[in-house]
Amino acid sequence: MLKLTRRLYTWTADQRYFDYYERTLFDHRLGTIRPRSGATQYYLSLTPGAWKTFNTEDQSFWCCTGTGVEEYSKLNDSIYWRDEEGLYVNLFIASELNWSEKGFRLRQETNFPEQPNTKLVVSVDKPVHMAMRLRIPEWTTSGGSVKLNGKPLDVFGSPGGYLTLARTWKNGDHVELELPMHLHIEVMPDDPKMQAVLYGPLVLAGDLGASGLTEQMIVGPTRPPSGASPPTFPHSAPQASIRRRGSSRVTSRWPSARADNKRT
Repeated sequence: MLKLTRRLYTWTADQRYFDYYERTLFDHRLGTIRPRSGATQYYLSLTPGAWKTFNTEDQSFWCCTGTGVEEYSKLNDSIYWRDEEGLYVNLFIASELNWSEKGFRLRQETNFPEQPNTKLVVSVDKPVHMAMRLRIPEWTTSGGSVKLNGKPLDVFGSPGGYLTLARTWKNGDHVELELPMHLHIEVMPDDPKMQAVLYGPLVLAGDLGASGLTEQMIVGPTRPPSGASPPTFPHSAPQASIRRRGSSRVTSRWPSARADNKRT
């Protein structure tokens, strides 16, 4: 789906494709590897209250596992795009861009999604006139802002669009972008009783414990896991059941735990 989304975006430059791409990258792809071993998943279950299952080194290396390994070699793909007018910044990932034909380099400094902001620092051989288009995600709430060289600008893009900064870029120019997140609930199109709790683009997971789970159930699955009964939340006020921990992290009211061996 990430490959397909990239292809569709090359034809349309429709920002909505990267709302989807971002969600798939952070909520699906980055969660399909087991941190302690590097093993990947055959699939991600959509069953509420299910747990993750992973391949073994040499007995359950499925075709989907190979595709997953390939995707992990391309995590720097699609952060930046370009056209004749300039540059698109579509993902908020700490990275560096070198556009050698223009003598234009860009360093993105961010802890997203731990923090809802990013900083873009320009380095050029000589001043370059071009447009820099910053994706304003559909999940962005009110209060978003942008600064150019430390000075707040009185413009901001609409959620689901781009903020375009067209100027002559000089060495050391920097842009700071704030993208506030909020808690919200989305329901499944075919079952309003099945709901996902999100913070910005992130689908949150609740720790339902590891009671009854064994290593044999986690590694080398032979059948889809059955789910435990998940909690329910009021659709209009998820904040009543979920609290913020620290300055930016959001957690459920269950204890935190590793996601590779728990029901979530």
